[in-house]
Amino acid sequence: MAKGASLLETDREAAAECYQRAVELDPDLHEAWFDLGLAHKWSGRWEEAFACNLRAAELVGEVEEEPAWWNLGIAATALHRWDVARRAWRAYGVDMPDGAGPIEADFGFGAVRLNLQSDPEVVWGQRIDPARIRLTNIPYPTSGHCWADVVLHDGAPNGYREVDGQEHPVFDELLRWAPSDVPTVEASISADAVDDLDQLIATIVEAGHAAEDWTRNVRTLCRRCSEGTVHAEHEEEALVTGREHWVGIAAPLADATAIVRHWERSPGRRCHSIELASSAPSGADA
Repeated sequence: MAKGASLLETDREAAAECYQRAVELDPDLHEAWFDLGLAHKWSGRWEEAFACNLRAAELVGEVEEEPAWWNLGIAATALHRWDVARRAWRAYGVDMPDGAGPIEADFGFGAVRLNLQSDPEVVWGQRIDPARIRLTNIPYPTSGHCWADVVLHDGAPNGYREVDGQEHPVFDELLRWAPSDVPTVEASISADAVDDLDQLIATIVEAGHAAEDWTRNVRTLCRRCSEGTVHAEHEEEALVTGREHWVGIAAPLADATAIVRHWERSPGRRCHSIELASSAPSGADA
């Protein structure tokens, strides 16, 4: 068991082998089933994670705040096993609405870290159940995500972000659970007044799309800030603006182009380029 625990963070395959041997020797060893479920969860093997956490949860019984129930809820959600997901969340102690299909509730505003393996990016969204969040930010294209994606996330916070004096936990992505079909358009825009840029954003939103001024809204953080609390120097960086702004738009290219070109007709406004997004900087925090 001790060897498996030391390997969980460094070699998940080896850890899974250790815990598999442990449960074969003692099928009633709750801790081994739980840690084997962790190894499978972090490796994205959802059927195996489901089976291990179900066994661990049944061994311990319906005890509130038992982590095996939470991880069973995550695995059941990944597999669209809504009956088991509801049972798991309720056993853990979460107030869960009745129903038979996908859970679509209001679990508040939240933050999730995308694309953990290469260029992590923290974005915001609306949590629709304990383990899924629908993105309301427009992620950078290099994240492999789009506005309105539904993302499955882990249950343990990995850092915090403060909004209006309130700290919000940041959860790490486990799976792009339901991709959005809305493309990301990127535009290079300049204007004589920041208010003109705000008007463009508002016009896009009023037309039923989404838009963000990435130049003003996105910060590049060091790893320690990203996985903790943001340092003051990064807060100051977010306030710096320039004449030329990089804007993300969640809309079909034709719709976005029509709105931007109409906005550009007024004096002091210019669109330098507008195209379907292809690449973007890394290390972002929206």
